Amino acid sequence: MVFDGEVLEENRSKSKPKAGQLEPHKLLDQKRSDMELPQEVRETVDVTAITQLILRERESRDLGRWERMRGCFWPESLVRLSWFRGSGPDFVEGSIDMAQRGVLAKHRLAPILVTLRGARAIASLAAIIDLPVS
Repeated sequence: MVFDGEVLEENRSKSKPKAGQLEPHKLLDQKRSDMELPQEVRETVDVTAITQLILRERESRDLGRWERMRGCFWPESLVRLSWFRGSGPDFVEGSIDMAQRGVLAKHRLAPILVTLRGARAIASLAAIIDLPVS
């Protein structure tokens, strides 16, 4: 995922998700094997799933729903931001640490543009981060 120059990448090939972690493609792949859908429909389903994942991750961070946020990342995911470089699970821990220090950011997101590339995708959007002034 890309957030206004900030990149979050997933690597799904190395591990299985943990309990409670989202696995949208498993359900979609099962449905696809049951009937052949037009390519445009399959792409729309993928774009929608990716868009919802981004929205779920950002909302979870803003509301402090840490387990839900954690479920949006694969263990080997890579997050690169201005203040953080590391795995998705470590990003969640860094976000928890920021919240505990009183840095309670809220994110306002622009529309999400998803570009599919085979089994991978790039999502980009602009965002405004609101930080309370003390």
